Amino acid sequence: MKIIGSRPIVRRCSQIIRFEWRSMFSSERRLRNHQRWMQPVGHVTGINVYNSLVKTTVPLVLSRESTVHWYMCGPTVYDHSHIGHASCYVKFDIVRRIMEEFFGFDVVLLLGITDIDDKIIAKANQLETSVSVLTKRYERSFAEDMRSLRVRRPSVAIRVTDFVPNIISFVQRIIERDFAYVSASGSVYFDVIKYGNEYGKLRMPTDPTAQDATLSDLDKRHAADFALWKASKADETGWDSPWGKGRPGWHVECSCLASHVFGSKLDIHSGGLDLLFPHHENELAQSCVYHDVEQWANYWMHSGHVQMKQQKMSKSLKNTITIKTFLEGHTSNEFRIFCLKSHYRKNVDYADDLFEEATAIHSRLCSFVKQADDYVKGRCRTAHIDEVAVRHKLDECKAKVMDAFKDDFNTSLALESLLALVAFVNKQLQLNEQDTKDDLRDPTAVATVSQYVQKFSKNLGITLSGDSEHTDRTTATDWKAAFDFAVAFRKQMRNLALSKTIRESEVEASVLDACDRFRNDVSKIGIAITDKGSDSFWAIKNS
Repeated sequence: MKIIGSRPIVRRCSQIIRFEWRSMFSSERRLRNHQRWMQPVGHVTGINVYNSLVKTTVPLVLSRESTVHWYMCGPTVYDHSHIGHASCYVKFDIVRRIMEEFFGFDVVLLLGITDIDDKIIAKANQLETSVSVLTKRYERSFAEDMRSLRVRRPSVAIRVTDFVPNIISFVQRIIERDFAYVSASGSVYFDVIKYGNEYGKLRMPTDPTAQDATLSDLDKRHAADFALWKASKADETGWDSPWGKGRPGWHVECSCLASHVFGSKLDIHSGGLDLLFPHHENELAQSCVYHDVEQWANYWMHSGHVQMKQQKMSKSLKNTITIKTFLEGHTSNEFRIFCLKSHYRKNVDYADDLFEEATAIHSRLCSFVKQADDYVKGRCRTAHIDEVAVRHKLDECKAKVMDAFKDDFNTSLALESLLALVAFVNKQLQLNEQDTKDDLRDPTAVATVSQYVQKFSKNLGITLSGDSEHTDRTTATDWKAAFDFAVAFRKQMRNLALSKTIRESEVEASVLDACDRFRNDVSKIGIAITDKGSDSFWAIKNS
């Protein structure tokens, strides 16, 4: 087909599109004629949550007491997941754990898995394999990554390809309500202009003409219209439909899956910040039309990105680190603490010093649990513990943690409160053998704090070596290495003692240097040694 003379057509289309777009969205009054968000009627939780729909924190009210209906956008399974994906799933896993473990909610979490789209088809063609083989491979990879990161399994996981008939019915209903149309190619588009000034609740769209006024857009009435059903090419995967062979549009998949399980109302819809527009905006529009409601999801939650040099981590930018690669040099505990250290909505730059800080925090918690255990069992001597002060500090910490969680799940502030508690009790445990009497020992306060620290960590997905359910990951090879290090250290000490040439003034420095080397060596195989005054403690570091 000749394309001679097409540029004036595109230019004319662009002018029409620009006029339509500005007519819809230029007026600042466009949202004054209706409510952007209505507070639900139901169970008031006492939690304030940031709702992307209104760009502020609002009370979290559940439709059913103590039950949360939550839909989360899942992976598009065409490649291995990277730590940008991990950040989203771990952050929302933490929010889910807070709801379940600290507030006692029953969370019904539905995860949608996209196993058919343009990227998947392109990758399958590139690898000369079928779409089914490709998606199953990477769905397994995603599941393995989530297990490695200790992300709790969703209550329900649904693949798009298992619900294509439902999606066809979903699209047909929107057509019947006159908010979608069938194009000449057999694709189906949502008519954004017909939807009117309701569009743009989550994010105000920008003028699309520069990037969207292409020849392919001549199949649509307006540049802003988005595909509900995409006509398939002859060699592409597709399903029969009333409009011809094709496949679901990306946005309609999530709306249909969520509606199939939760119906016309759900409490929370979540995803990464990059999904806010156009994906979630389009979901919101088509779902409200399908169900004929003004408000479909009561709360829209979005997690910030892990960035590389202030750029979003993205496969298209080739600046990603896969989860599998990351876990070769780091632990899931480190990544989870890295996520806890910042608010779930904030973007964070990937930096080695942040993971070093996370490692140090984890070691501090492990060391505290070990020292508390030694004190409780009478294996270390210390001055009299001020039990009243310790219990007061514990109560204070618990209150601060719950206040932080009620304030849009502020994990950074909660962790800060926990570490302050640990530092306070650690100070009480500092060795001071003078005037210490066994009958003054009352280990219950320290034991209670240790139990709380372990419970806090476990509830948020962090394992500590003091956990009763801890599984020892140290292998026989690691223990062999540990004994090799111990024998090498003994050899150094023995040679120092036998040496006739080393000066007495050099002995202290040599001994301390050898001790440091030994500590660093065993750290490589997962054993942490901590010095406290004239005593030393060891603990197995967890993954």
